[in-house]
Amino acid sequence: MMLLLAAGTSFAGEMLAPLSARAKRPAIQPLNNAPLAAAADTLALPFFDDFSAATNGIPDQNKWLDRTVFINNTYGINQPTIGAATFDILNEKGELYEQTNSYGFTADSLTSKPIRLLPADTLGGVFLSFYFQPGGYGDMPEREDSLVLQFRLNDTTWISAWRASTDKTLKTNAAHVMQEFMQSIDTQIYTLSDTFQTKFYRAMVPIPKRFCYSGFQLRFVNYASRATSEIEGMTGNCDTWNLDMVYLNRNRTIADTVMIDVALQQPVKSILKGYESMPWRHLKLSTRAQREQLFTGGKVLLGYNVANLAKSASSFTTSVNLRCVQGGALNKGDRGGHNIQADTVRSDFEHYLSSEDILSPSATQDSVAFDIKLYIDSYNANPGLRSVLVANDTSTYEQKFYTCYSYDDGTAENGYGVFGNSASRARIAVQYYSYLADTLSSVYIYFNSTQDGGNLQPFTLSVWNDVGGAPGQQLYSESNHTAEFDSLNSFVCYKLTRKVVVNGLFYVGIVQQSNALLNIGFDKNRAPAGKLFVDEGNGWVKSAYDGVGALMIRPSFAPFTWDETTGAPREKTTYTVVAYPNPADEELYLKLPSELQDKNISAKIISYTGRTLLHRVDVTDVINVSGLPQGAYLLQLLINDKPVAIQCFLKR
Repeated sequence: MMLLLAAGTSFAGEMLAPLSARAKRPAIQPLNNAPLAAAADTLALPFFDDFSAATNGIPDQNKWLDRTVFINNTYGINQPTIGAATFDILNEKGELYEQTNSYGFTADSLTSKPIRLLPADTLGGVFLSFYFQPGGYGDMPEREDSLVLQFRLNDTTWISAWRASTDKTLKTNAAHVMQEFMQSIDTQIYTLSDTFQTKFYRAMVPIPKRFCYSGFQLRFVNYASRATSEIEGMTGNCDTWNLDMVYLNRNRTIADTVMIDVALQQPVKSILKGYESMPWRHLKLSTRAQREQLFTGGKVLLGYNVANLAKSASSFTTSVNLRCVQGGALNKGDRGGHNIQADTVRSDFEHYLSSEDILSPSATQDSVAFDIKLYIDSYNANPGLRSVLVANDTSTYEQKFYTCYSYDDGTAENGYGVFGNSASRARIAVQYYSYLADTLSSVYIYFNSTQDGGNLQPFTLSVWNDVGGAPGQQLYSESNHTAEFDSLNSFVCYKLTRKVVVNGLFYVGIVQQSNALLNIGFDKNRAPAGKLFVDEGNGWVKSAYDGVGALMIRPSFAPFTWDETTGAPREKTTYTVVAYPNPADEELYLKLPSELQDKNISAKIISYTGRTLLHRVDVTDVINVSGLPQGAYLLQLLINDKPVAIQCFLKR
């Protein structure tokens, strides 16, 4: 499950809630068999993927048939090279699988395209190797959960070949299953504990002759079990496994464990010292911002990690290219030579970029973005594998100077929230420093997807000034906003309804309106210190998880056209609608604000898995919901297909 960082009840204080409650698990049901692709689509050896190629988060469709595992640079800890495939209980849209339960179910799977194995390949030995990690920055799988490798024997049969679990009692049972079905396959069964959460482990699995045919397939499957919690909004993503360096080839032996490769071990990160991103005008027009966020000895530092996977030292060269992709026409490069010792990772390699180049776009630009591309070459590599190893030689980072300040990198590995008897009064705030006096126009928040939408609760959006390094006077407050989940790692914009000018330290956040937990995205790859504050009723204090990660709340200074008479934006795009009774039996009545009356309004009723169950046009003040099953739903109102209001309700 997702390790949810949660403040406790009023009598318990803050605590780390692992959501580890489990029910007894029955036997796991096999996956449905997927059809084989045409023989013409079979891939030639070697089959290799270290998930370092840019694929927008989905597996490389030239190698894999599935789209559900998450290809990323954020969940793995100390991965061999950049990129890993993360297995969890979210589908490709970032929603919990509909079949999730606390007993056990098949979640993510990663199935190869057919691979051309021939009997002659076995003369030199055919082996599959890969690296795996339980947990990482995600949730540690429970004792009932496992990552399983399966081989396809023919058109209808998948055979389990290898399994990793955190349950030591599984070793005997799994060995019995494998002995019964695998016959000649010798394999290792890994049983781990949570002390191993920061390491990647290497597995080596032989491929017997009976699997050597044109059209062979392999797949990895995540068998998971969702936690149950009485705390609404707490049950979210969980049971994480990270996979890397999948390598299948002939002429290998059990001792073939050395990969000769020099690769980037971590992706290139932001060149800013404190923020992940910030508004361009704030950087361009403030010498203090440049001094504190950009310069190191008058230059801009780009640091990076390199891994030498071989057992001998290696020389290599690195090149960096800086290209302005929004706001300018800059395109500059630099190159240098380096050495790295055998079987090691070094994090002290550096390039320096020109500050004049970074600051060259015009100050009149609202937004500026650079592509910073780093790549390595001229090193030793496995014979015959150089062509498939090149992807991990390159990392491109888009340095954004848009309208938001942000600490997070855009990916949530955990969730943070406050729950308990006094949660309805809880306040959560993130500290920011605005380098210019500017008008705050909106706040972006990422809420995690949770079971049955328990996370989608009302809250008050708030802004505070600074008093002595903590939130002080409330500068803005608007209640009855609704937490919304858009899609995986997609922020929802909450626009302010009046002007709020900030300068220097200020705070943005939420005030809860119920005791239900609001599960906000928490990025564990970025860990700013002194920025996260919480008030559970006894005054503001730094969160117990300050410095552990970055809460995914971002203030935005996007320009609005304001009505100077009312102080509100001229075009309001979201409205507060009252839907009653709640829970509803047969009919749901609507109380519309005056701005929406006499408008042509349509309505959608959406399940918390994202499916539209009802779509009604020309809605006035009542919707028949008698045909809906019992459960929780979202009511979305639209004008000209543009959403203008959203409200949660329950159907009895």
